[in-house]
Amino acid sequence: MVWQKQNSFKNGKKIDKTDKIENSITSEFLRNKFLEDWENCRDRHSGQKQILKATFEDRFKYIFYRAGRKGSKTTTGIDIAWLMAHEMNQRVIYLCYPTIAQAIEVVWEERRLQTCDLKNDSMYDKYVEKTDDSRHILWFTNGSFVKLIGTWTEARGRGTQPDCLIIDEFQDCNPDYIEAMDPNLAAKNAPCILMGTPPKNRNHYEEWWERISQNPKGKTFHFTSYDNDRLPHLKEWLDNKKIELIKANKEDVWLREYMAEFCYVSSDRVLPDVKFYEKQEILQKLSQKPYIERIPILAISVHKTYFNSMVAVLLRNS
Repeated sequence: MVWQKQNSFKNGKKIDKTDKIENSITSEFLRNKFLEDWENCRDRHSGQKQILKATFEDRFKYIFYRAGRKGSKTTTGIDIAWLMAHEMNQRVIYLCYPTIAQAIEVVWEERRLQTCDLKNDSMYDKYVEKTDDSRHILWFTNGSFVKLIGTWTEARGRGTQPDCLIIDEFQDCNPDYIEAMDPNLAAKNAPCILMGTPPKNRNHYEEWWERISQNPKGKTFHFTSYDNDRLPHLKEWLDNKKIELIKANKEDVWLREYMAEFCYVSSDRVLPDVKFYEKQEILQKLSQKPYIERIPILAISVHKTYFNSMVAVLLRNS
């Protein structure tokens, strides 16, 4: 269902709010006014500012925003969608989630997208023309719109040509969708922003991280949950959560979900979490064992762009 805002009338004449942007003003004035309102609508943390700079000032074409939980990824995606829609008239912005049901739950039902993720309707009242609750499209007064997309099938990515592609919760998205959408970005030289927390199991997430890292027009960012210093209580909450998860032998959850590290689920790992000791303590323990009980090991892991090596000594009957 399409819902369009209705104006108030008195004695047959339309009554506008004092701060309502008139339709007769020029597009340039509208953009300048929007930019002023958009910049002042929230206090963004350093990580968000870096993402926005890479998108709108440095003009990178591929941006990967890897961050821990509560890192303001969703808010940043909404910020980008709104600003991209108002840089020029008649723009088409795709905001993607793994499924349309998740997109509706995260940003539509709670009106986060419609209000520019504010607790009030100040931005909505000034710049939104109408909303379509059936197709989940947000229309702006300058003719641009943001459409919610679910990545459930590769076919949905073929033949469309958005001006900007934003994919949230990228770790859970269909990898075929981005592969199908990628060539479509060339038509308008559109930027692509990928956001998410590292997955439990190895998948396309790490592959795209590497691809964008090596792309001269790409930029990758890694932030932890601690980087969101705009929530004053978050640090204490995170400190307590760290203690809780480590006591529960779920250090991999802490590293993955909050520190945004590539640390795959414990059940898939051969070795337990690493414990660190001082060098002298290790040498002392080794000296207590005869050479015949010391088993030297050299392990090498080869990657596309780098390799890791490790020297270890196993002790028999330890």
